[in-house]
Amino acid sequence: MPDPILKTTGVMSDSGRPFDEASENLQQSYFNAMPFPAALITFNNKKPVVLFCNQNFIDIASEPKTANLSPWEGDTTVKLHPELVAALKYMPLSQDKPYQFDWMPPGGQKKRCYKIIVTMMSCQIQGMTCYLMVPVDNTQAVELQSTMRMKILRDSLTGLPNRIGFSRLLDDVILLENRPYSF
Repeated sequence: MPDPILKTTGVMSDSGRPFDEASENLQQSYFNAMPFPAALITFNNKKPVVLFCNQNFIDIASEPKTANLSPWEGDTTVKLHPELVAALKYMPLSQDKPYQFDWMPPGGQKKRCYKIIVTMMSCQIQGMTCYLMVPVDNTQAVELQSTMRMKILRDSLTGLPNRIGFSRLLDDVILLENRPYSF
């Protein structure tokens, strides 16, 4: 099975006909002008296929060694993170509301957390149902939650569990000890 890829040029429709170059360049210029990461995707046999995306999306969603995008130099493909493809595999294709999930790209110096939002578009391109995919940087919110949890459950001077934290730890240990063993 070939790796999932992001295609920014020469996109093929279900009928096998490529988009004409003028409309493809126009669509790509819309995505390049967006100040936030975004991609227009469709699904082929439950596998995500990216029709158009911008450099911000590539920087987040592609594997680091292939993150260089230059769509004006011919047919450029970029490999999508396998973990992101795996998460998209479980997305319900008929949506009444946006599909959202949390995702952390593997590796890298800075650990980032993203909330991926995928919304069905009301338009179709050459018979393909399209979805807008936007990764929203959620790192500060996750760090704030972690900091608040630490302040609530631990003593600020010693870092040891306080009364609430100790009570929760004790409850967890009791639950673990009382669970039935299965062999």
